[in-house]
Amino acid sequence: MGWILISIILPLTAPLIALSFLRPLAVPESLRPSLSLMVPLKNGQLCWGAISFCAASLYELGIRSWEKAGTGISLQGYLIACLIVLLVVSSLLAAGGAIFPTSNTRSAGVKWHRHYRCFLVSLALSFCASLAYILVHYDVIKR
Repeated sequence: MGWILISIILPLTAPLIALSFLRPLAVPESLRPSLSLMVPLKNGQLCWGAISFCAASLYELGIRSWEKAGTGISLQGYLIACLIVLLVVSSLLAAGGAIFPTSNTRSAGVKWHRHYRCFLVSLALSFCASLAYILVHYDVIKR
């Protein structure tokens, strides 16, 4: 349980934890909306966690292959390809959200899922990357 808390939960919640420590500060009213807990998540910033999960999974797969050189690889090549695609898509979304941030306030007539679609996609990518990391770390996918 400790591994999941430190390796999965902490990287995903660190921006929220840091932001919660900043909320009590005397911030001008014009900057108060930027302390909303949704601000660090809305523009795809969860993908930074997905990037680290993909990199850690690829590292563990690489170390495992190096340790067991000469054994047949069946699903590992497909998993590596999927992790690389996930890494690239997460990188583009995280960088794009940082470069082109959107307003936190939703316009009238715009549905919630449409306004926060970047957040929802980054949530799905982070979930997939963390699931892949758990599968790789605990060696669930056998060769």
